[in-house]
Amino acid sequence: MIDGDGSIGYSRGEPIFSLIANELMVKEFHNYIYKYILYNSVYRTKYLKKKGTKSSFSMSFGSTDAYKLINHFYFDSKVFLERKKKIADSIIQNYKPINKKYGFEEYSKIADLLIQNYKHREITEELNVSFSTVGLVKKSLGLSIRSRKRLNEVDWKI
Repeated sequence: MIDGDGSIGYSRGEPIFSLIANELMVKEFHNYIYKYILYNSVYRTKYLKKKGTKSSFSMSFGSTDAYKLINHFYFDSKVFLERKKKIADSIIQNYKPINKKYGFEEYSKIADLLIQNYKHREITEELNVSFSTVGLVKKSLGLSIRSRKRLNEVDWKI
């Protein structure tokens, strides 16, 4: 199914994995991967109706999740399209995570520090995570997120 109606490759140096199929197939695939492959993922990719079609749905993954899916479906696989297997082997052999997606344990550590009023910078330094990851956890906890004032909105006193 992936070789016929999917795509694997690189985007901005990160692996990508996508699938296009009818709604039932995409829904079942979604259920399978989150039960057996991406079971500890904090973030869940939604499947969406493809614009301009009557019955096509798609879902896409990037970075670590894409790597996990490619590794699952192509490592030691006996059935594949040669052109996709070459790309998959390259990804499996060469991928080094840049921005790690965090599971429940890491999510809990970030959440604990946020609840204890640690600053974003302190959390990023202590846990080696990005500002955006801390922001996503903060948002999921329902904690207030201060928006930055734009430079032209700041009142300057001279």
